[in-house]
Parts: sequence; structure tokens; C-alpha cells
Amino acid sequence: VTLSRKTRLPTIKDRYSYRFGTALPNPDLEAEKSTTLEFGWVHRFGHWARLESAVFYSDIRDLIESVDINSDVYQLQNVGKVSSKGVELGGDVWLGDGWEAGGNYTYLKQENKSSDLKLTNVPEHKAQAWLTWHVTDPLSFTADTHYESERYTSSDGSREADSFTVFGLRAGYEFAQGWVGRLGVSNLSDENYAYQEGYPEAGRTWYGNLSYQF
Repeated sequence: VTLSRKTRLPTIKDRYSYRFGTALPNPDLEAEKSTTLEFGWVHRFGHWARLESAVFYSDIRDLIESVDINSDVYQLQNVGKVSSKGVELGGDVWLGDGWEAGGNYTYLKQENKSSDLKLTNVPEHKAQAWLTWHVTDPLSFTADTHYESERYTSSDGSREADSFTVFGLRAGYEFAQGWVGRLGVSNLSDENYAYQEGYPEAGRTWYGNLSYQF
């Protein structure tokens, strides 16, 4: 059980930047303050599964939010009182013969209690899942998927980014202790999706990398 109180201080950029002509400065921007109560639980089922969950509620005062002035310019403003509540679930399962699966889900509901302004860039549902096959000690293959529900991207509700689901595949190989190479593809289905309406993310993308962990 956790009770916390946090303050988000506006930066100089938040208060004074024109952001290349897309924003209006707001020197009077106040600090955002939140009080959060969270109940969490983690349980391991022997050596084959782990489950974790959390329920939380936040009371937020002077939330810093992007408010549209017109179709081209926005301003960061304190929008008053906001409540934020939700649930998080996650877990991993070890299936034997080198197979491992896992995932997590988040439900988040934010409510503006001070005005009719829409809260932006907050999807109500988010979920991820993955399945990994450890073919040998150094070689593994992973398939993953990521889902997010629709969200408002303008404070007047005129713009909304649609929900989306993307998939990915990845192969990994540990050449020596600490050295791991990976080859993969993200957005396998070449989904046309965006976190902010009008700014689409990359399509199908192939990648390769090599990393060393000390």
C-alpha cells in the first residue's frame, strides 16, 4: 500500500517557449500537484508463473494540460482539478521446453472535474503481450503485440487518434557473455497508426542491433 504526494514543476520551456510558432508562452503556469493512493499485489506460483496487480487513485490539482487556442496554436495551462483512477495487471508464464509468455494491461480513467476541456493523449486501455521461444541457450525468437485505445489529441475534442494494434517479431543471439545481437521487424502488418492525430508513426520497419551488457 502506497500513499504519495508529488509536484510537477513547470520548466522554463513550458512557461516561455513559443515552440517554433506552435505555442503561446504562459509565464503564470503553476506547479501541478497530485496525491496518489495505490494498492498493489505480487504473487509467484511456484517456478512457472508470476502475477502482479495494482489499483490506484490520484487526486490532481492544477493539472498542466495542452489547451488549443486555435487550429494552429496551443498553450500549456492549469486546468483545475482532475481525478485519475485505474487498474494495472501483468504477469509472466514459463511454459517449459524453452517457451515463455507474458503481458500487461492498464485501464486508466481521467476525469476533468473543473471544466469541459478534454484531457489529451490519455488512452483508456493499453495492453501488451509477448511469446518467446528459447531454441537454445544463445538463440531465441520473440513475437509481440501492442494495443492502445483511442484518445483525444485536442482539448476541444475535435481531433482524436484512433485505436490501433501493432505486431512485431525479433530474433536474438548471444554470441558471448554480455554480447547480444538482434534482428527484427516492428509494425509487421504495416498498420497506419498515430499517437497524435495527423502525425502517423513509421510503417513496417526492419532493424538490427548489437549490444553489450556489463
